[in-house]
Amino acid sequence: MPKHADKYNLKSEGLKLEKEDPAKAASFYLNLLDNDLFVNDYYPYRRLVLMYKKTKDFENETSIIKKFFKSGVYANNYQFLWFLNKLKRLSEKNYIKKVEIETLSGIFREKSSKNKSLQNTPVVIADRIYKSKNKILIEDEARYDEKQKQYELEEMASQLNREKKYSEYIELLNHMIDDLGYNRYRYFQKLCITYHRLGDVENELKVIDRYFKGESTTTKISDEWFLKRLNDLKPLKASFKEPVSQNITDDDLDAPPLYEYDSRLPKAENLKRKGTMIQYAKSIENTNDKILYFKYLTNNTYFKNDYYPYRQLTILYTRKSDDTASLVNIKKLLYSKIYLNNYQLIWFSEKIRQLMEKDSVDEYTVRQWFDYYNSHGALMQKKLNKYLADRFIFENGKITVMSDDEYDHRQQRYAFFETGMIYERVGNYELAIKHYTNIIYTKEFNYYQFHKRLCLCLEKINDYKRELKAIQLYYDNPPLNRSSESDEWFLKRLNRVNHELER
Repeated sequence: MPKHADKYNLKSEGLKLEKEDPAKAASFYLNLLDNDLFVNDYYPYRRLVLMYKKTKDFENETSIIKKFFKSGVYANNYQFLWFLNKLKRLSEKNYIKKVEIETLSGIFREKSSKNKSLQNTPVVIADRIYKSKNKILIEDEARYDEKQKQYELEEMASQLNREKKYSEYIELLNHMIDDLGYNRYRYFQKLCITYHRLGDVENELKVIDRYFKGESTTTKISDEWFLKRLNDLKPLKASFKEPVSQNITDDDLDAPPLYEYDSRLPKAENLKRKGTMIQYAKSIENTNDKILYFKYLTNNTYFKNDYYPYRQLTILYTRKSDDTASLVNIKKLLYSKIYLNNYQLIWFSEKIRQLMEKDSVDEYTVRQWFDYYNSHGALMQKKLNKYLADRFIFENGKITVMSDDEYDHRQQRYAFFETGMIYERVGNYELAIKHYTNIIYTKEFNYYQFHKRLCLCLEKINDYKRELKAIQLYYDNPPLNRSSESDEWFLKRLNRVNHELER
């Protein structure tokens, strides 16, 4: 039975030939078209296109793409667009007419879709086979599909740029960055180049500003590129402010604090810096500005191994009803290798459940995310940030940090509360009633909020006799945080329940 290792070896042999002699590589790939391992794989067709382009054999390049479109071999939409755009460029060189391209596209769509089930037979497609640490492995199909979707958008963007449809090109790039969370620096570069081409200095400067604020991946080369662009634009826009330095003072109200952890500073100063950033984030009124700052915090060293900025982003995206951005953000968290305690895991899981109800994401994809988390982030408890943002207390202008016991107790209480609310949201009030009752009888977590939820659940099912007993329980087993306000609330409940029972 053929193995993926055999296919990998043939793939490696072809890539080696490409470096030595593209013409020989082309002959090698022509033979692969009839090889049983590649019979349902677009891979040799694609490599042939690249070899013919490299040797400027445009007639054979056109011919092999035609053959591929008629072959019935399945390929996803990214691969289809890749081949299609190659034909469009060959059309510009008069090797094929546009009307023939349209005919071929129709043939491909009709024949290819019927053979999707054959794609990974008898062995998975070559693009999913790779080598790591001397082992030949197969890339997870969901991860492969996800990368192909990103490549598809890149291909669409490239075609829009070639066709000089710059407004659509800019719109798609911004969609990839802002809505889908793709942060490769080359997307920011492409925006800069396009705005430069259009003479739009202001928007080019905004892109550069976003790059330096940490919204993009960075390399030494990309830093140099963006810095050069910034210096070239300065004479054109003298009023533009350069990215804020890390030495910004708290008194500078025109710019956010962009501190980074400094081991040379006293512990108290580092805590103050992190606290200042938390307070600043809370003070931002504009939602979009708030999102940008929390995105910055996800890569800030003070928030390393801290789930806080991801949770705040989820809250903000939920308020905006931006389901796509919310999912991208949660996925980034689950792949970040940050440990989540029981409450945080319940909270984020519930957000995903709500999004699944809207068909925003499928169960298989979510399972992949949590499988990765369970194999990575769930094992990182010891690396959890010692000074999580949720442990900071701000009172009378002073910053204090909760003890481990106080933080753990509070998080467990939140976990109990969130679990009960989940039962309520799905309409399982009996389970919620049982849950709240059990918590009330555990003295450690006997809080007023659980008594209140118990009564409200009983009201939902119109069981006023049991609610009367629940009110009695409040007085017989008073909560730890009983107050005049909670007494007033239960007195009103008692009057309401008695009124219902007397009807």
